[in-house]
Amino acid sequence: MSETIALKDRGFPRILSWKWGPDALSGSGHREKMEDILRRSGFDLIQIDPAGTGKTLFDDELRRRLAEVIELAHHRSRGVMLNLDPRPAAADFFQENPREMLGLIEIRRFPLGADGRASWESTPFELGEPGGLSFPFDHHETRVYAFDTDAAGRPVAGTLCDLTAEFATLSPEREPRIRVDVRVPSDHARRSLVVAAASLFRCPDLFGASFRDFFSKLLDACRSLKLDGISLEEWGFPAHPRPEQADRLHWYSQHLTQAYQERTGRDLVHDLIFQPAPPAGSESLEVEVPNRYLELIRQVHAGLEEWFYDKGKELWGPRTFIGGHPTGSAVTARHHVMEVWRNGLDWWQAKRDFAQSSEQTLLALRTALAHKWGGTVFYHLWSSLGERRIESYFRETWQNARYGGRLVALGYECPDPQGVVLELRCEGGLEQVSAVLERIQFLNYFQRAQPDCPVLVLMGYPAVSHPLTAVMRDGVRDLYCGPMAESYRLAQELWEAGILCDLVPSYEVEGGSLGLDREGRPRYGVQTYRAVIVAFPEFSRETTWHFLENCLERGVKLMVVGRATRDFYGREVKERFGKIIDRADFFSPDDPGPEDVIEMLKSFGIQPNPVRNGCRLLDGSVLVANPGEEGPGSPLGVDLMADGHRVEARCEDLFGIKLSGAGEVERLCGCMLAEVKVDGKEVLKWEKPRHLVVERLADGRYEWVSRRVGEEEKTGTAESLSEIVRD
Repeated sequence: MSETIALKDRGFPRILSWKWGPDALSGSGHREKMEDILRRSGFDLIQIDPAGTGKTLFDDELRRRLAEVIELAHHRSRGVMLNLDPRPAAADFFQENPREMLGLIEIRRFPLGADGRASWESTPFELGEPGGLSFPFDHHETRVYAFDTDAAGRPVAGTLCDLTAEFATLSPEREPRIRVDVRVPSDHARRSLVVAAASLFRCPDLFGASFRDFFSKLLDACRSLKLDGISLEEWGFPAHPRPEQADRLHWYSQHLTQAYQERTGRDLVHDLIFQPAPPAGSESLEVEVPNRYLELIRQVHAGLEEWFYDKGKELWGPRTFIGGHPTGSAVTARHHVMEVWRNGLDWWQAKRDFAQSSEQTLLALRTALAHKWGGTVFYHLWSSLGERRIESYFRETWQNARYGGRLVALGYECPDPQGVVLELRCEGGLEQVSAVLERIQFLNYFQRAQPDCPVLVLMGYPAVSHPLTAVMRDGVRDLYCGPMAESYRLAQELWEAGILCDLVPSYEVEGGSLGLDREGRPRYGVQTYRAVIVAFPEFSRETTWHFLENCLERGVKLMVVGRATRDFYGREVKERFGKIIDRADFFSPDDPGPEDVIEMLKSFGIQPNPVRNGCRLLDGSVLVANPGEEGPGSPLGVDLMADGHRVEARCEDLFGIKLSGAGEVERLCGCMLAEVKVDGKEVLKWEKPRHLVVERLADGRYEWVSRRVGEEEKTGTAESLSEIVRD
């Protein structure tokens, strides 16, 4: 990643999210609220999302008001990041591209009566976000097919034919409730019928080239705004209207079917018809079709994220902060299932300078994203998540800080029909969160690296996203009750036991981001791993099998959880998988208890994190943070081992230290630091505590930054630590 990111040099920006409502377009409220933010808080970067105004970024008045608040922020040496989401401008898109719509296609078999008659009727649904943006229904495209079946009830290959024009009567295309009436002659009486009913909405089709052309026009319209950052928040398709029926209600567009045809040489609709029960000789379709289809969805979204990143740097310069978390419905792990249908769970591929996540996203996922993108810190958005308590912001700030992260506070103002967000503009709210982040900002002088997570949990992406691995509940395939839930639970249980790990999907092997380095160590970005746990490798691609085999060849500690019988294309892999588990250090065909996994990791020499309320970073430094949900000023007693040396300290809220092999202080940080001891020897002690950061220079001198309550920040150099105390 670039080393010239704005505000990066020991100054990672404190970010406040501000979502505009309709009142931002009347009077002077937009200026008054920005002045309120600047006066009451120390946030460096104000992220504005104007979607709630009801206007699009093509609107001249909206852009004029944005320019005004940007100027106010710059006058106070603050920055503005604008959420450049094209979805609210869908109506503008369709003025130029009236037929490039996205929809969902429902595949349903229905019985033919003895009289040769049959009928079917859909249940209409809406497309949009709960309590937010909606896309109106436009028309339906429906076809009726028939095919022969063999004695076992399976379709007979080559017998599928389209009956629509000759034997079917359809409801008018503009009616959302689709009705099909069929009457066939006697020679069709024993055939099976299936309807493929596509409901198309006025939602732009990402698979067509026109969409990026339109998005470029939107970005160009905002080019005159002097932005410090741009964001693309929770990117993806609209929320799937019926995720419990996602195995028979599929995303559909003309460009998607064309892309599928080009990649596979087959017709998407025909494959979706036969996938649940393929013809004899084509059994592999039941595995391959969902894999290839979902891969297309993930890749188009990930490709757009990378395109957006590159366009942002091109239009606003290389120092532009690219923000916005890709983790949409990340309230609980169960909600991650929704993301499979929204963007193919592309989170690990959404390009950023600093990793971005939100709400209750697993720490194993946050650190994985941080390690991939390489920024010293990661950013994590918090909205109070229904608690509506200011203390929840304190808790989340400290938790992220102890693992190298920073909080994005949502929000100053947030139109919220669901009532889960605590608006920080309330009296005292903005000040309190800003005060906590002010202490975190002091940590920026100290932190140079990310947490050391020695264990990789490699989540088999095809298995966690495939309908065949889902558990049937009341006749419905529930993806969460299967490998996805078990992979997430395994990673979470390791963290709770103190084993820091990264959770990474197997598609990162396919893309080349995860592999073995020259020393034969598994590497993901800046993190190398001492052990790999592959969770549920069923339906894996060839690159994943090669990775596992190479791990064994290079002596990597490998643990395998879950069975595998077929690969990505549905081909037999039992023998190959058997050879892998025979050589692996650990194998469990089902989800094992965490105790067995942890004991095996300990046998590899991987011990639980020894730093209470903190962790060791990749550069050997150690971080400790407030363990509770109190605001700034909580006493923090530190007693830990760092590289074989005992460290004791008295301070408030935050502490960090890096020692040389001989136990000398190379870097030190503490809020209201009163005393530090190394191996029982007093290193620093003050009667009047202060914030302090110390770094040992190459020539042996110490550079320091200090601030006491009510005083300005001071900097200097000293020959020794005792000289700093005297100063």
